[in-house]
Amino acid sequence: MPDRPVPARDPYDAVASGATPRVARALAAAKSDARDFERDPVAALARVAASVSASAGAAAPHARPPRTFAIGDPQAPLARFLEILDRHALVGDDGRLVAGAHLVSMGDHFDWGLPEERAFAAESAFALLAWLAAHPPARVSILLGNHDLARVGELVPFDDATFAAVRAEALALRGTPMGKAGRAERRQAFLARHPSLPGVGVAARDFSTFEVRQRRLVTALVDAGRMQPALAHDDRLLLVHAPMTVADLALVGAESEASARAAADAVTRAFRDAWSAGPAARRRGRRAACSCSGRPIRRAAPPRCSPARRVGAFIRASCPRALRRWWGTFAIRSAASSCPRGARVRPRTTARCGTCVRTAIACTIARAARPTRRWRARRKAARRWSCSPTAA
Repeated sequence: MPDRPVPARDPYDAVASGATPRVARALAAAKSDARDFERDPVAALARVAASVSASAGAAAPHARPPRTFAIGDPQAPLARFLEILDRHALVGDDGRLVAGAHLVSMGDHFDWGLPEERAFAAESAFALLAWLAAHPPARVSILLGNHDLARVGELVPFDDATFAAVRAEALALRGTPMGKAGRAERRQAFLARHPSLPGVGVAARDFSTFEVRQRRLVTALVDAGRMQPALAHDDRLLLVHAPMTVADLALVGAESEASARAAADAVTRAFRDAWSAGPAARRRGRRAACSCSGRPIRRAAPPRCSPARRVGAFIRASCPRALRRWWGTFAIRSAASSCPRGARVRPRTTARCGTCVRTAIACTIARAARPTRRWRARRKAARRWSCSPTAA
């Protein structure tokens, strides 16, 4: 295993995190999973598949458990993520997901934390994804987010050493005052040398915890079908990392009135077709490899309003009518405005409206809109909440 920076904190330290016995066992399992998947992710997935086949006589291995839980953007320390599950009685005594539960991780497993936490965040994120992948497919579904796709898209040309150098150059460039002579020329030269990166900020901040082992793991999970772009819970509820509009459905060959299952099948089919183009196409970046990528959403809405209202108006006007009731605009404005009166709203997770669940898919939208002062205050307040998954 290559040498890499040692985290300032141990992401598996159950004592420092005040973990319960179940979480402590889950941390130990995640540490073992991380080592197995780092050594050989394909062999680790084969062992998971073999264990599913061995238990086929006791129960149907691909029959989905009756209760489904969804949690979005798990960009947080491993211990915190497991603590959230444990508070909802989803962690068993063996350190795995309890029987009778199906967990959906909604994408974006990498890139979070402060610059000084970079090594800690990278180790924690890798272990989290490995822990999820160590479960049978019927127990845990893993969706792809833009940060996950970047590992097999924009970041394909880099290894650990070259990306560390690029990140250092990007940080130095971002630390240079905007009006300083030569800054614009340096920025253009940076982008010319690294055409797969859409901007300087992605190397300095957005994808700053990249490691080659992450790419190997994501590649193995996509090849095995364990990471997918969309999942239909039923005919009405589509689980996907970012909003899907009528235009997006047309790009993947689905009708505007398609059911959630038909939309998920169309998205998955288009993604598989692009993925089958092979590493040569992916090496040119995600946009070249996948023609069904989303378009900028802030350009299509009325310009004479705040960014939050502009994005919200676009989502309401452009989502498929068959699926519109399932979308929310979390972290941009209060989801209560789009929920039935009296509905309970939980920031950063999902909103419960009677027996329906609105998918929380706002993080990608939020990054597309310029944050307002009110949005920043609401986002700061939301982070103080105890993020919790909601059952469907």
